[in-house]
Amino acid sequence: AVLGRCKWEKVMQARFENASYSPVTGLILRKDGRPEPSEDEVLIRVDATTISTRDCLERLRRNESRKLIEEFWVPGHEIVGHVVRAGAAMEAKSLMDKRIAAVLPYGGGCSQYVSIHANDVIVLPDEADSNEVVTLLSTYMTAYQCLESVATKEDKDDESKVGEDDESKVG
Repeated sequence: AVLGRCKWEKVMQARFENASYSPVTGLILRKDGRPEPSEDEVLIRVDATTISTRDCLERLRRNESRKLIEEFWVPGHEIVGHVVRAGAAMEAKSLMDKRIAAVLPYGGGCSQYVSIHANDVIVLPDEADSNEVVTLLSTYMTAYQCLESVATKEDKDDESKVGEDDESKVG
């Protein structure tokens, strides 16, 4: 755990002025400009992010795992930013220069740029306050995920009951 903390402290001291993060490639510190997103991704310049309970729990989980303690990870799951580059896919191109919000499945919001699939962003109106939106995402995402998991469980329960009803009618 000590080695992980030392590595983490070095990362936190590093300047992320030209950093980008992608779950596939990890953190990239670049002096040569911004990375190119893949065909169906957009590159977002992060304007606001959070360090939430989710990030703290992820850090604890990584500190406890011998396999994950050496793996590089950047906190920040909820972001607000601007699309500065877009992949070749139509969905991605349509987001160019838009203000967006997103929940990053693997973190990375504490870097200056983040690549994410174009279908995983929410377009925001220009007048929306970045800090308010990112706080709203952080606060209410847990409630949404709980409601979604209950709905999914109810759907599965309903599907299993339909099968049971059909079998009882046959017999």
